[in-house]
Amino acid sequence: MTVAVNTSPKGEEQIRRSIDALNTNDRWVVLNKTADYTAAPGDFVLANTTSGNVTITFPLVTKLNIGQEIVVKKISASNTAGIVPKSGNSVDGNTGTQTWTEIHKLIHVISDGSTQWRRFYGPDVMVPSVV
Repeated sequence: MTVAVNTSPKGEEQIRRSIDALNTNDRWVVLNKTADYTAAPGDFVLANTTSGNVTITFPLVTKLNIGQEIVVKKISASNTAGIVPKSGNSVDGNTGTQTWTEIHKLIHVISDGSTQWRRFYGPDVMVPSVV
């Protein structure tokens, strides 16, 4: 899969390596989004904020999606990326929109099957600020 993005050569290479690694695992659907989007479990969303802010809404947590994951990664330097859970849900207890401006930072969440998307932490994962 090839994803076209407006970013530095170094950033493009990092994105290509990430996509190549993801494509070896059939559990992810890699999507390049330039506008607000409602994610589905299994989405790996590349938030391209070159033309403006991009907010990714997480779907309702249910017993049917327990253990399923979503990743959102900001791939451009301008503007902000954000995440927001559906009404009645939260991301680790936060019910509002969470945003970040840093390029190549991501949030990786897993459904608890009840009411929350829980964050995974790792070397490239950050905690967005709550608005």
